[in-house]
Amino acid sequence: MKIDFNRELVNFDGVTLNDTITGKPITLLIVSTNALLADRRIAGNKKLEDARLAERIYKKKVLDLTVREIADLCDSIKETSPPLLVLRACEMLDGGE
Repeated sequence: MKIDFNRELVNFDGVTLNDTITGKPITLLIVSTNALLADRRIAGNKKLEDARLAERIYKKKVLDLTVREIADLCDSIKETSPPLLVLRACEMLDGGE
């Protein structure tokens, strides 16, 4: 499925969420790469696979992911992000708004 990682996450009112430090919009790219590069207790091979996916996302911004890659990415986001970011990011990854 083709995913546009430049999309901005929004709150319940549809207003773009901004980073509290930089003030910049929070995008699916930021949430995804941060989740994939987070220091989680996973096997070394999985860490390498996640880092490679994070690099692909960062470089291309829009790319096709397999169903497995989407599921794994959503699981990583669930492990590392606050609830609203999980909700919005996983909705986007699952093809919703």
